[in-house]
Amino acid sequence: MLVAAGFTNTSGVSASAELYDPASGSWTATGNLNAARRFHTATLLPNGKVLVAGGSDSGGVPLASAQLYDPANGSWTATGSLNTARHFHTATLLPNGKVLVAGGLNLGASAELYDPASGSWTATGNLNTPRNKHTATLLPNGKVLVAGGLTDSGVSTSAELYDPVSGSWTATGNLNTAREEHRATLLPNGMVLVAGESDSGGFLLASAELYDPASGSWTATGSLHTALVRHTATLLPDGKVLVAGGLAGNTYLASAELYGASPAPDFNHDGKPDYVLSNASTHQSAVWYMHNNIFAGGAFGPTLPTSWNVIDVADFNGNGSLDYVLFNSGTRQTAIWYLSGVTLVGGAFGPTLPSNAWALVAVGEFNNDCSPDYVLYNASTRQTAVWYMHNNVFADGAFGPTLPAAWRLAGVADFNGDGKRDYLLFNASTRQTAIWYLSGVTFVSSAFGPTIASGYELTGTADFNGDGKPDYLLYNSSTRQTAIWYLNNNIFLSGAYGPALPAAWNLVAP
Repeated sequence: MLVAAGFTNTSGVSASAELYDPASGSWTATGNLNAARRFHTATLLPNGKVLVAGGSDSGGVPLASAQLYDPANGSWTATGSLNTARHFHTATLLPNGKVLVAGGLNLGASAELYDPASGSWTATGNLNTPRNKHTATLLPNGKVLVAGGLTDSGVSTSAELYDPVSGSWTATGNLNTAREEHRATLLPNGMVLVAGESDSGGFLLASAELYDPASGSWTATGSLHTALVRHTATLLPDGKVLVAGGLAGNTYLASAELYGASPAPDFNHDGKPDYVLSNASTHQSAVWYMHNNIFAGGAFGPTLPTSWNVIDVADFNGNGSLDYVLFNSGTRQTAIWYLSGVTLVGGAFGPTLPSNAWALVAVGEFNNDCSPDYVLYNASTRQTAVWYMHNNVFADGAFGPTLPAAWRLAGVADFNGDGKRDYLLFNASTRQTAIWYLSGVTFVSSAFGPTIASGYELTGTADFNGDGKPDYLLYNSSTRQTAIWYLNNNIFLSGAYGPALPAAWNLVAP
């Protein structure tokens, strides 16, 4: 990773650059830029070089100069200058290999394109709204979403789309909240997450919202725990977003938070939860790839040994691929099968559960260490417990709340958007569902959810429609029909049938 120029506490605006080696965890100096700068952009080009463009010097004067970093020799060379000096702009690598630079402080609405082949800049269509301190996000359809920022009339809610084919900008849905100096992250499901930043009154924001390219609209999602600005937002391999550091008032933060709905059982990395099936007769497993409630394809997974069952799926070894969590109710032994897609690549025993009354019922991350944990249930005492895991190794444990009679744990997910896993409960007698809101393993409050129709069981939860909120997955064992109920927290919004399962197959996750 290359870090180039910026502002330091010791030397002010800097021309220095450093390289980070994740293998050794160390930093080493590399060649200095030709000109010190801050508030610039840095863009990795398809040829492996890095384009640094614009910014401002030690006197705050905007720069038009641009430079290329060559990792082969650690040196910088000048390339074509911008047509317009600018800082607080954005730079976006387009699918055609060119770089779109848009906006900037006191610049009006200008935008231009850098061509790595010629090293030159050419003007392209102007933004509809002049802006700086905005975000620019390349969407899966090849267009660029520019959102918010500071405009001539103040902090803005406006957003617009750049079409590289026509070189023009068109308005899209406005943000719900005006914001500047924010961060935008493209999620695996194609939506864009915007979180935090400052509003038109200069107040820091904890709120977050999602942009849906299909509808061109923004919807609110779970808020950050801390209102902040100038933080980082990084998409992790499991689809969560890590928000780290930043500024809250006059305080620089060392804290970090994770954004993500229920960890989606997404085996093909398309950002959409998939079904995991098991055949009770043959012990064969299978994955059905889903687009919301629509079956899109399937593949057989590994065959389970006798007496073992898949309880849940999660990424235990941190390689970005989901793994099976197995439990043998006879021996009380747990195990993890490491997968690459649906292919078994290794396995390891996990801890053995205590007495026969305890069972492994779910997996979820309860202590924010980015490692999934075991959720246990004691059928005799109705006590729950969480075992904190490091991969397949038990690290610690804590008791959770005791469930009332006739209720069972159907899944765990963050229903109220506070970044903490909650219990999803189901009463098979009354068909009632409920959500227990937790802070770690501590019960905070609860709310009833919708009542399930006769014949259906609540089997699990995941975010099927990509709105950042967990949904119910239902199954009717008589008709073999599946269904998805879309929720906003504990409130039923709508429902849709999913595919029917073939005979002898059952849903095991989500």
